[in-house]
Amino acid sequence: MADKNVPAETKERFTTTLDGDLLQKIKILAIYEKCPANILIEEAITDLLKKYEDKKVNDKAKQKSLFDE
Repeated sequence: MADKNVPAETKERFTTTLDGDLLQKIKILAIYEKCPANILIEEAITDLLKKYEDKKVNDKAKQKSLFDE
């Protein structure tokens, strides 16, 4: 799960729209897990970035990371 102890100062507000059913499921899961919905969304985004990072590395024979500077 995403780190719950990240200081609020390091976070940025990001506004978007989501499918209503998807948002409802995230909110229900957040209640079940007793954590804020944004923690679950951060975890999902982290997993998605990892998936694409792994794909990029595998596809390009371990070239420089997609997100490295």
